[in-house]
Amino acid sequence: MNRSALALFALPLVFSCGVEDLSQPPGNTAGTGGTGAVAGTPTTSGGSAMGGSGGAGGSGTPTAGSSMTGGSGGSGGVATAGTGTGGGGTGGAPMGGSGGAAGGSGGSAGGATGPTIADVVGKLDGFLFIAPCGDGGTGFDCLNSTAVPAPQNSPTCQNQQTKNTTVDFAIGGEAGKVYDVTVHVYGVVESKNYQGGMRRDGNNMNASATGGDFWYTGGTAPNSTYNTYELHVTPKVEGAPNDYYLNSRNGTNEGHESWALNYTATFPVTGGGKVNFRVFDSNCRQIMNCGPGTGSSNCAAPRQLDLSATDPKPPGSFTQPFVGGAPNGATGQWVFFDVTSVVAK
Repeated sequence: MNRSALALFALPLVFSCGVEDLSQPPGNTAGTGGTGAVAGTPTTSGGSAMGGSGGAGGSGTPTAGSSMTGGSGGSGGVATAGTGTGGGGTGGAPMGGSGGAAGGSGGSAGGATGPTIADVVGKLDGFLFIAPCGDGGTGFDCLNSTAVPAPQNSPTCQNQQTKNTTVDFAIGGEAGKVYDVTVHVYGVVESKNYQGGMRRDGNNMNASATGGDFWYTGGTAPNSTYNTYELHVTPKVEGAPNDYYLNSRNGTNEGHESWALNYTATFPVTGGGKVNFRVFDSNCRQIMNCGPGTGSSNCAAPRQLDLSATDPKPPGSFTQPFVGGAPNGATGQWVFFDVTSVVAK
């Protein structure tokens, strides 16, 4: 999405009242006009900067001498963002003196926008990970394919034993500044138990066709034959978990089941850092998209998720249920990231 990521906040207008000189001058001395008001402080986001009102001219009836000088007009504010509006005050009209000075100059035009989602997270927004089946499957699982598209750059399965996929996403924005990234995660994957952190949805395992919440924060991924789906943030943000897992199980036995992911999550990143996406497969096998619960021998009910609200959309070549050209139509796994907002902290 190319939505603006930073909000600008308006400062209040501040006015200072002018002081009028109302004394009566004696004899030949001209009265002095009041001092013009101080200019108003402009807003920082699209507000109109307004000058103060000019002071009234001094009163008095000189019998000889120069005419009195009217109050000086207030000068206009200078807007630091947005468009300033001319706003000096009107000079006072003295008795026997000249009028006040003209209104102050208008605020200078500013206007600044923050970085967009694309500026901060780059290609993480709209990233599609796919894991095609490399064969027709054995009822509930299939060979994890050795062929995947860029930018995944996955190595082939090493003697059909392990497969480690990693993709780094550079974080832009202001170097060293922390941003909260909110991402909508979609996908169909197997689940895995993690340890040492917190599962957001507790013990609930949502088996609905529309998907559920499988987000896990902190901790590590213990060894097992079930595939990990991970995000790691560097440099580490102080006070944040920095390690996140997308497909967490609730601590029950990992089984031959696939699950639909459909949830949003927010995590902090640092400008100039990176987010690492990782999928680790310890046995070059994956659970097929066979519908909720334990996979059946015919995979009769593969899940399809509604991606119509995503921006950007997945590539046009991606169709559901995802098959990926595998023999006999075996349905593999996939994950899609739609970043919905980025906010500076």
